[in-house]
Amino acid sequence: MKKIRGKRRHLRRAERWQQEVWPLALNSRSYTYRKIWLRPWSDLYFTQPLPTGIRRALLRGLLQTYSEWLQQLQAQPKPFYLAVWLFDQPLFRYSQVVAATEERIAYYETIFEVNASQTIPSDYQQLPELAQLTWQTCRDPDEGFRVWIGQVKT
Repeated sequence: MKKIRGKRRHLRRAERWQQEVWPLALNSRSYTYRKIWLRPWSDLYFTQPLPTGIRRALLRGLLQTYSEWLQQLQAQPKPFYLAVWLFDQPLFRYSQVVAATEERIAYYETIFEVNASQTIPSDYQQLPELAQLTWQTCRDPDEGFRVWIGQVKT
């Protein structure tokens, strides 16, 4: 495997990505998402895991997007689905925030199979923002990978 150089540079890029504001804009099919996009890790065939510091910065960005979208969706009278999908390593790059309304809610609520409860990886437990959400361990029925779905505590 080729060594990734410039860890500080990549961390700065991750922090800039984290600070970008993503306004909620549901498309014509009543959903939207924000995925992690940080090269080279977002490239299709790149399988090296992200360093811990970069993963934390990217996760903070997803959590900030989640809280901004939550405020906007709560102001609407329609029911909605909003969740952070936190994928296990080495698939962390697929982690994202998903928002949906209307007919897409049922699709997103059933996309993963609920699994036996497992705690969030210790790499992320130091983030206080994670405690604001209820986390559920799931797995993809087709691929079998593990994903944690975080939503507002009710």
